[in-house]
Amino acid sequence: MGNGTPNEPEVDVRRGLEPDRLDRRRNEPADLREVSSEDHVLTAFEHLELLLECARGATQIWIRDDLEDELARRIDPNGERPQGPHPSADPEVERERAAYKQRPEPDHAAGDTGERPGPHDAVAASMRLLRLLSASAIGYLLGTVPSSEIASHLAAGELVDPRSAGSRNPGATNARRLFGRRLGHAVMVADIGKGFVACGLGRRIAGDAGAHVAGVAAVVGHCYPAWTRFRGGKGVATSFGQCLYTFPAYAPVDVAVAMTVARIPGLRRPALASVAVSSGAWLWASFQWWRRGLPNLWGPRPTGALPLANAATVLVIASKALPMLRHGEPDELTLPRGLM
Repeated sequence: MGNGTPNEPEVDVRRGLEPDRLDRRRNEPADLREVSSEDHVLTAFEHLELLLECARGATQIWIRDDLEDELARRIDPNGERPQGPHPSADPEVERERAAYKQRPEPDHAAGDTGERPGPHDAVAASMRLLRLLSASAIGYLLGTVPSSEIASHLAAGELVDPRSAGSRNPGATNARRLFGRRLGHAVMVADIGKGFVACGLGRRIAGDAGAHVAGVAAVVGHCYPAWTRFRGGKGVATSFGQCLYTFPAYAPVDVAVAMTVARIPGLRRPALASVAVSSGAWLWASFQWWRRGLPNLWGPRPTGALPLANAATVLVIASKALPMLRHGEPDELTLPRGLM
């Protein structure tokens, strides 16, 4: 059915096939469409399996007899039929076939499947990006929850701002110094919980990658909360919550390394040394877990996202620790308790 326009495809719908070419699942003639033009010959057919292959795979050049044999072969694999394509009287079809056979094979090891991206692939990528952004936003909001300020409201006596008293750090160590052991431990649990819950929600929203993204965002929110002009804590406890969810196999080792280094006698800055050594060990271990594919308890399967997320968290923590070191601010563990 053509209208005479150059390069306009002509469609010939053939329905009345011989009985041996029936679609035996529905016991009715198979439906084939042959689409041809001056430039190329394409074929579409109403058979689910072949339709999916044509939609996702590279373009193949067929003629009607080839299609009939292929469709019959899919329905009855044990039938006796000649192998190989039927020769075509059209030299254009033969040239297209030769070009198709000479195409480079897809490199499956490099992730090249030879499939053509379709509109739904772009939609899926956009939705995945949207989910990751949502996980990041939720993680940041959870990280900004001011647990030390809540503790200051619960403390008996005069209201104390942890950002202007003690080490001027709204974290668990300073909260313990200002408000006592019980509230200090409560702040630590709350800060760890922020990182852990953020990773859990991120994983629910955007899978394993969402857990990593939300964990890093929670640390950023704790260190740089927008509601307090980006004056936040150091992110150590919140990063441990991230580790506890995304890298639980290493979490006990992380605690042991940090406590051991902090108790080494003679250190001028035990808190800073503890954070530096434990962060470096955490990052190195995450790389090893990824490279060796080691088990990770309830956490996500170790992939390249694990060391990348941990490296991002270490950079956020370093962005808070280095200015304090440069300005000569006192170490958290060397300040006396109750210092206002």
